[in-house]
Amino acid sequence: MAATKAYRSRHNANHVIYEDGDNKIVFSGGSLDWRTNNPGAMNAKGGFSSRHGMIGSSSPNAIFPDYQTGKAAMVARLQTPEFFDASINDAIEDWAQTAPSDVAAYRADVHNWTGLDMKRKVSSLSSGEFESMRAAMERHEGYIQGQVWTMSKVQATKSKNDKNFTDFKVDGSWISKSAAIALVQQDKLDAVVSGDFLRPSPGQPSFKSIEEEATDEEEGEDPNHKDKDDK
Repeated sequence: MAATKAYRSRHNANHVIYEDGDNKIVFSGGSLDWRTNNPGAMNAKGGFSSRHGMIGSSSPNAIFPDYQTGKAAMVARLQTPEFFDASINDAIEDWAQTAPSDVAAYRADVHNWTGLDMKRKVSSLSSGEFESMRAAMERHEGYIQGQVWTMSKVQATKSKNDKNFTDFKVDGSWISKSAAIALVQQDKLDAVVSGDFLRPSPGQPSFKSIEEEATDEEEGEDPNHKDKDDK
């Protein structure tokens, strides 16, 4: 996946949508860190994330195009003087920016999972120890996987008056407008709901244009004939 833009869904706060060319890929469920490819739960504000590959935000997290970019941004942040010249204990406190009780639990997890002396400076760690610390921080932040799918597209349409589209061909089958709207609201179909109507997403072909293509293909057929896909 080489997404260039990403954002939280307007239909479901637990969905993040990645735009990869003409495709829209949905990250659903799991943890916010996983949905945003942000294993360190790095903030979208402040400029650091935007300089290290951020392509969007799902408050408060920055969204990165893939896990590797998010991990690299986390490593780069931990290697800045603010963290690199601090003890592991102090680095975790600065990273967490949360209540003292939460910081204590964070420190305990990192210590228990790595066995590192928490008073050591981050800069004193070997590359293996540094990665062990970073991975423990990722684990504490809660990088939990969910589901991923690519939105379907409207392949053809039928209408009564070239404006009120009543049937939509999706994944090879004809479905009603209400069924198509339900798929859009589930982030499974790439289109826009406008009142009682369905519209193409920005950048997608107009429904009239794909209706005309479908009509050309079916030219000469009995208008009362229904294929098995016409439901």
